[in-house]
Amino acid sequence: MERELLRVTTKTNHPRYPDLTGKLLVSASFLLAALLVYFVLAQQFPLSGDDYSYLYQAKLFASDKLYAEDPLYDRDLPFYDCLATYCFRDDQRHRFSQYPPGWPALLAVGVNLGAPSG
Repeated sequence: MERELLRVTTKTNHPRYPDLTGKLLVSASFLLAALLVYFVLAQQFPLSGDDYSYLYQAKLFASDKLYAEDPLYDRDLPFYDCLATYCFRDDQRHRFSQYPPGWPALLAVGVNLGAPSG
């Protein structure tokens, strides 16, 4: 009797769930794949426009600039709507983050140390 209790089987004794172990293995493999995608692939890039905006401004601060300057950021251009975003502000051909500079300034320290991978 003790010997039977120690034996591991892949089938359960429950009448409703005879092959529960296989289903749990498949579910666990899907969970593992989702976690792999999130922690390995998705963490290499900012996940939202806000995160991208903070990192963009931090990279500007790390390069000793307060804004990006480009003639493309002129609001009077006919194709400006294609370049406009909700996370950035464009003013007189200058592009900068719409958020306060405190968090990007802190992130700029990490940018200078090579911390962000994005």
